[in-house]
Amino acid sequence: MSEMKSAVGAGMDRSGDDLCVENSVREFKIWADVLNYGKKILKNAGIVEADLDAWYLFEQIFGISRAQYFMCARENIAGSTAQKMTAQEQTGNSLESKNALDCVELWLKEKLSAYENTLEKRASRIPLQQILGQQEFMGLTFFVNEHVLIPRQDTETLVELVLNEQKDKNVSILDMCTGSGCIAVSLKKLGGYACVEGADISEEALKVAKRNSEEILENNDVNNDAVNSRTEQIQNCTNLTNNQNKQDNSEERMVSEVRRVSQTGVTFRHSDMFSSFRETEQFNVIVSNPPYIPSAVIEELEPEVRDHEPRGALDGTADGLCFYRILAEECAKHLTPGGHVYFEIGYDQGAAVKELLDIHGFKDTRVIQDLTGKDRVVCGTWQTAGV
Repeated sequence: MSEMKSAVGAGMDRSGDDLCVENSVREFKIWADVLNYGKKILKNAGIVEADLDAWYLFEQIFGISRAQYFMCARENIAGSTAQKMTAQEQTGNSLESKNALDCVELWLKEKLSAYENTLEKRASRIPLQQILGQQEFMGLTFFVNEHVLIPRQDTETLVELVLNEQKDKNVSILDMCTGSGCIAVSLKKLGGYACVEGADISEEALKVAKRNSEEILENNDVNNDAVNSRTEQIQNCTNLTNNQNKQDNSEERMVSEVRRVSQTGVTFRHSDMFSSFRETEQFNVIVSNPPYIPSAVIEELEPEVRDHEPRGALDGTADGLCFYRILAEECAKHLTPGGHVYFEIGYDQGAAVKELLDIHGFKDTRVIQDLTGKDRVVCGTWQTAGV
């Protein structure tokens, strides 16, 4: 990708005291040239949505909205940038013409170099969302990186189902395999449920989930210090589970108190499935988007997924059902009578996961389709023996 570097570096000679900014970006005279260059690079790299991805990267680097672009696409880069920078940097003293042009040239070099770097990343099949550092989900903007699955529209089916069916705001909800926290945070933000908790085996994923909880829920006047304090109390409490002889009613009251106070936000805990949960801990609703892709199928996925999203969040072992077997068995222990489960599934796993819930005593099990008509969620209601 030497084209952009040549364009940026060309024409840096000064003629007397005059700085010719146009020459420093002579191959990119107008903004449309820059965007078209990005489209070309990504198309040559085989990116399916090259035009769209080039636009998103362009918007992030140059800070030009789509409306602004269509107003200035044919404008001279240096001129429009100079005007913008002059307006932004006014401090009461107007910049000298030469200094202004110096600033413009430096700004252009830095931005064009940054744009090239992001294009290189995308051309190497790093997901666009990881480059941008964000993904929209349920109308909310979530931070994402290489440690979490990128939230997808498929999962919105699960969140919408819970929001539509769980009208009692006092229910307690557990999001197992929380990842980025997109399910848990969305339910808290949009559903206003009193208690929402998330658990994951990945400490790096939990850092992302906590960040999303803090950034998205802060508009609800969330007391993040209190949430973090209660999260620590949960961890301290659950650490005692290694010694069954130390379990007593006071610990149960601690967990209940933590859950009650956690209504200020989402609490998270590090756990390999239910290993950090005491058998007496129960929830009204348990949701999960566990790893469900069969191991052999992972190698057939797009490079963006196969090579850049966490394998541990994808791999459902040989048949893709490993974690559903655990969930079906363990959720029966951690649900209140009449409690509900909602599991995201692969498009061809509906019947198998429904059968697992049926075998373990769940009632009213259903398979729900997403907007494309594919099986996407299996849900059911827990009933105690004899009910």
